[in-house]
Amino acid sequence: MSFDGSIPRSMGLAAAMIVLAACATPGGPQPPGAATGGAQTQATAAAPRGTLKIAWGTEPEGLSPKLAVGAGLANYQWIFDSYLTYFDFQGQVHPMLAKSIPTQENGDWVVNADGTMATTYHLRENARWHDGTPLTARDYVFGFEVTIDTDVPVRIRLPETYMSGVEAADDYTLVVKWSQPYVGANTLTYQQLNPLPTHLMGDKYRRNKANFIFGEEWTSAYVGTGPFRIERWNPGTSLIARAFPDWVLGPPKIETVEVRFISDARTAVANILAGEVDLISSPWSSAQDAALIRQQWAESNAGYIRTGLRALHLLAFQFREVPNWQRAMTDLRVRKALMHATDRVALGEVMTAGLGRPADAFAIPSDVIFPRIDAALTKYPFDVSRAGTLLAEAGWTRSTPTGLLTNPSGQTLDMELWDTPGDGGETSAILADGWKAVGINTSTFTIAAARQRD
Repeated sequence: MSFDGSIPRSMGLAAAMIVLAACATPGGPQPPGAATGGAQTQATAAAPRGTLKIAWGTEPEGLSPKLAVGAGLANYQWIFDSYLTYFDFQGQVHPMLAKSIPTQENGDWVVNADGTMATTYHLRENARWHDGTPLTARDYVFGFEVTIDTDVPVRIRLPETYMSGVEAADDYTLVVKWSQPYVGANTLTYQQLNPLPTHLMGDKYRRNKANFIFGEEWTSAYVGTGPFRIERWNPGTSLIARAFPDWVLGPPKIETVEVRFISDARTAVANILAGEVDLISSPWSSAQDAALIRQQWAESNAGYIRTGLRALHLLAFQFREVPNWQRAMTDLRVRKALMHATDRVALGEVMTAGLGRPADAFAIPSDVIFPRIDAALTKYPFDVSRAGTLLAEAGWTRSTPTGLLTNPSGQTLDMELWDTPGDGGETSAILADGWKAVGINTSTFTIAAARQRD
């Protein structure tokens, strides 16, 4: 058996980790749109001040949410762009560029008998592009047109492919029509129906589509809707962003954001411990890095680590008939046994250095629907005895208490566990030990870094 994906993962919550030095803005940078009480005016808001220095592990190819490439860029995409809605660290949704969240109760989410739907977003009238031009519903219509155009190499076309159309009822009323049910229809956020500035890009798209995605308008001259606008891009080194005073939720508290491109995680850790940067984040720095930094800061109180339960790592069984595939994977009882033989608590400790915890579904406890999901779930606690019972029901038994499992034909239950380098093999060792304890003949294979990137 092998695993889909680059690394086997337990079904557990891994913290989206942010490490901040104490010299950053008091209390640390807030989630985007933290000023949920509405936009402040420049007259009443304090002037932005100070510089926040951030380490990024990857230099982006561009800043557009739909075109940007690179792991972890979502963590800081809020610098340059804002979205219809956003989720806070507890997983609660809030309106951002939209005035409110569409619901069936307020009439802005209509679900038809045939499964088609319509969601209406009312935009904030004070939303502006970085060049001062008002953001209107027509910019969303244009963004949708570009996203679904297969002649444009868009990185991700979901959920736009579920939409049958996007219309501007007026400048500040956006109507999204859906061809099928979609649970996130009223919470469109990062990389979901992102607008494009029609006044800057409309003509180029119509006249020169072949070169539409090329040009400084995607990089050093990028015009977004976020709290900061690009000022300077130093290729290979850093970029500088300045506070956008007309941001929809009011002027940012920080004047300057300096993003430094630091690809080596050890260098990033050394930089934050030395005070050279104020903030680093996953996935460029691991939970183990966070644990080391936390230990270093335990007495000095030089900074803090914040975790948002937003990311899930999962254990995925291989169902395709690849080389060395184990046909027993088609038996639900075998898969259940493997879950019961997996010590997810130990995996969580190794994978997240205690920052994460096991989970039983793709939902976080703070989600409003979580109690209903949790009540309906079948859970698989670590239980070697239960695993053995399930395997016996599937026809796999041991001739001796410590022997290997065999079926009536005398074949052993062979499992091939693929892992990636990074944690010294601890993850695969925990999985293998649990499965070997119930008699599974488990072997491990480490995917070379070069092959992983192929």
